Amino acid sequence: MISRWPSIMEVVLWLAGAVWIALGLSVLDSAKGALHEILACLAVSFGIVFWGFMGVIAQLRRIAAQGRRQGAAATEDTIEQAIQNVRTGPLKSRI
Repeated sequence: MISRWPSIMEVVLWLAGAVWIALGLSVLDSAKGALHEILACLAVSFGIVFWGFMGVIAQLRRIAAQGRRQGAAATEDTIEQAIQNVRTGPLKSRI
């Protein structure tokens, strides 16, 4: 059974992302040059990436819990459907 509460890893990633974003915004606010603005944007981006990782981990927990409820065969089918939904082949350039 999946818990309503997030795992410790999800909480840590959320907090780390919030810290990166807060620090990035504070540096951006007090930036005195282009280099400081670039570094602030990178810090905010790291925070967003951390939150993205948190979402991936949460989704994997949901899929694992669903698999435990429905059995291993249903989990394999879910994974196969997810793989088939991913766009395959080389990306076409618009240039």
